[in-house]
Amino acid sequence: MIYDNLAFFPRYTGLSKNLSAALSYLARQDFSSIDPGRIDLEGDELFALVQEYTTRPFEQGTWEAHRRYIDVQYVFRGRERIYVARLENMQVGAYVAEKDFLPMTGAGIPLDLPAGYFVVFYPEDAHMPGLQISAPEHVKKVVVKIRIEPS
Repeated sequence: MIYDNLAFFPRYTGLSKNLSAALSYLARQDFSSIDPGRIDLEGDELFALVQEYTTRPFEQGTWEAHRRYIDVQYVFRGRERIYVARLENMQVGAYVAEKDFLPMTGAGIPLDLPAGYFVVFYPEDAHMPGLQISAPEHVKKVVVKIRIEPS
């Protein structure tokens, strides 16, 4: 997992070509007038999901992880809490391949993601995003999906 302010994204550009492309895209884009939906950057290899929603209480959250994609989650507007944990410390459910969704249960630690910050989740990083910090809040977030499995 990587957690940082997007202003410092150049620190991570040497880690991989696609991570560099994802962070560079987020840093140069103004998402204020972009509607929610999918934006193909390199087809299924690299794409962005623009989302808008209201954060919810912890009790309504869902733990997840992914096998085929790395998540780069960036909050453009608002703030949210994401719980994080190591996958090996969770009770894992049945993987849903068509959605690249691995459900699970367990406990983690809170990570607050204010506007301007991003977090990178690898397959071993369990996460429960979209949670309220103290009260429900409107959030505009971009999730860039980086394929790690050859197509």
